[in-house]
Amino acid sequence: MSDFQPVSRSAFAARRFQRFSTYRHAADRTVVALAAQEINQACTSMPICFIEAPDGSGLTTVALLGLLAGQNLYVAPDGRWIGPYIPALLRVWPFSLARADDKQLLCVDVASGLISEGDAGERFYEDDGEPSHFTLQTLEALKQHQAGTRSLQRLVAALQAEQLITPWLLKVPVAGAERSLSGLWRIDEQRLADLPPDALARIHQAGALPLVYSQLISMQHARLLVKFAGELQRAELAQRQAASSSLMPTKDGELDLEFLNKSDTLSFG
Repeated sequence: MSDFQPVSRSAFAARRFQRFSTYRHAADRTVVALAAQEINQACTSMPICFIEAPDGSGLTTVALLGLLAGQNLYVAPDGRWIGPYIPALLRVWPFSLARADDKQLLCVDVASGLISEGDAGERFYEDDGEPSHFTLQTLEALKQHQAGTRSLQRLVAALQAEQLITPWLLKVPVAGAERSLSGLWRIDEQRLADLPPDALARIHQAGALPLVYSQLISMQHARLLVKFAGELQRAELAQRQAASSSLMPTKDGELDLEFLNKSDTLSFG
């Protein structure tokens, strides 16, 4: 369980941060919020889509990392990240921003196991009591990311105004059958092609065209995720069959996995 606390001089002057060496902390992140400044890199290695923001403020732009809840197909079993780009929020873990009295506060998850009071690691504060370069750098990175996510929200609003965003019904293999993901949204390619010149001009003036093309380009990576997810499920099933004798076979000797097919839709809503 997370325990985020504000980084203050009184509480963190004697503490240090140990940098993580694996991405196991991201192994259960199915989606992660993106900022405007990382869209160009993210679209080259992972699907980009839109989902409803947790706070109900509208659609937010995310990288799709897995196809089932709690699944990140970009994290290997040994914690290595698979792929050329790592989303910024996963690189800056376990830090986050909080707001209090109209100020942005740097917070850190003290339950992460990366905070200590030894001599090794990054200092939060210098001997003179001033925030360290590491602390200031982390705070600035999070502020820039937050500003970038707000920029994307404005661009998404401009695209929604032109009815350019449509549900993305992605098919996922589960127990030998196909199920649809719900709650994902994408650019409507046909609507884009039919867009009148004045609407296209409005999107261009809003600065939203790069997001449009990046999202469309990124969708090719969804096919790789689906393929990888299917291979992973088959491998896990084979391991369970070999390792466990407690699973009851059906009449014809095949495993009864019908309990996995109670619903045809997996929801991101």
